[in-house]
Amino acid sequence: MPPQLSSSGRASLAIASIWMLAAAILLGAGYPAAAWPVLFASSALFALLMVAFYLSIPVGRLLEPPQLEAILELPEQTLMHAGEPIRIRVELRGRGPFALRAMQLRAELSSSLSTPAPLCLDVPASSSVSTEFELEAARSGRYFVHGFHLEAWGPLRLFRIRSYLASACALVVLPRRTPLSIDASRAAPRRSERLGAHELSQRGFGMQLREIRDHQPGDPYRNIAWKASARLGRLMVREFENEVAVSAYLMLDISTSMRGASDRPDKLEHAIELCMAMARSLSKGSDRFGLI
Repeated sequence: MPPQLSSSGRASLAIASIWMLAAAILLGAGYPAAAWPVLFASSALFALLMVAFYLSIPVGRLLEPPQLEAILELPEQTLMHAGEPIRIRVELRGRGPFALRAMQLRAELSSSLSTPAPLCLDVPASSSVSTEFELEAARSGRYFVHGFHLEAWGPLRLFRIRSYLASACALVVLPRRTPLSIDASRAAPRRSERLGAHELSQRGFGMQLREIRDHQPGDPYRNIAWKASARLGRLMVREFENEVAVSAYLMLDISTSMRGASDRPDKLEHAIELCMAMARSLSKGSDRFGLI
């Protein structure tokens, strides 16, 4: 990309144009003695802008490959969780004969990644420099660091030169971490290893009396309620409750329909939070649960 006027360069161009216009007005009014110094100053300023432009062209060439190369260094664990920052190191390798001073570096990222503040670097001639920037993803998915926008300045900061270095890097972002704290004292069973806070009562051979009913063929004789039988004049038996634990299975959909939807982009994170809330409630009651 060719050099472009900076704010100070545009101000200098405006001043030179005003001076040139003032010199023309003085010449037209018949004051050549006053017009020549103004005309000389404006011409000198135009010449300065022209020289700064041609001196900025080599700087632009230093920002383009192969004179400059950006290399990303990811941490050993490239998997990251949503809401947790990750630091990425970038190395700029300059192969040009001149140094780049006060160059700004801005990363081009996927929309769901937080954009770090631009970095200001000095790249020595025929050398390299490294820096780090921090990223954070708003939700889970697969995202990319596409490359870097570079901006450098020409002589006297009258012109700025912009360039782009492609350096694609993929990041896999997992859903947010949701800690599941289980109290050991609460997790201990209250009556048996199989029972939790939520039991399923059914007919069986437990210790708790359910009802006294009429005797049916096949009922064990040890369950006959003799006092009730004597009082009613027919055989009555005691029926007990058998308490068993309730096993809960949490089913989580992690298909593509749960990721990146336009109406609710964080559906997967919301579903995980619901599963964790239910698991936390079950664990506090010593109930058995599993995740599918």
